[in-house]
Amino acid sequence: MKSKGLASPTAKKGDIVDITRKAFGKLGSKPRTLKQQMESLTEPDLEMVLQIAHMVKLSSVFHKETKPYKTIVDSMYPKMSPQFRGLVADILEDAEPRGTEVTQANKRDDVISKTLKEYSGAVDQPVNDDEKAEQLQDVILEKLSL
Repeated sequence: MKSKGLASPTAKKGDIVDITRKAFGKLGSKPRTLKQQMESLTEPDLEMVLQIAHMVKLSSVFHKETKPYKTIVDSMYPKMSPQFRGLVADILEDAEPRGTEVTQANKRDDVISKTLKEYSGAVDQPVNDDEKAEQLQDVILEKLSL
C-alpha cells in the first residue's frame, strides 16, 4: 500500500459511490417512480404482477398477517424474479402502507430496551457498570423470590 504524503488527496466517505455512479450511470439520476416502473412493463408482465399482488393481498387478509408485504411476497414466491417481487411489494405498500422490516425491527428494539430499563429499575441517573450489574442482580433476585 502506498504511503500518503502531504499533497495526497484525502478520501471522502462517498468517493466510491461517486466513482461507480460516474462509471455506470448518470450522476444526478433518480430512481424510477412506481408509475414509471409499471408503465415500462409489457402487458403480460403487468397482468402477472397485478394478479400476484391480488393473491398476496388476499393471503395477508385471510391469514391476518401483520408482516410487511415484502416479507410475505418473498415467502410466497421465492423463485420469482426479485424485480417483480419488489414491484409487487411496492404496489401493495403504496395502496395500503403496512410498514417495512426496518420499522418492525425498531419496534422490537424499543420493546427490548423498555424491558431492560424495567429490569434495571429504570434509574435515570448515570451509574457505572458495577452499580448497574448490582442493581440488575437485585431486581432479578426480587422477581425470583415470590
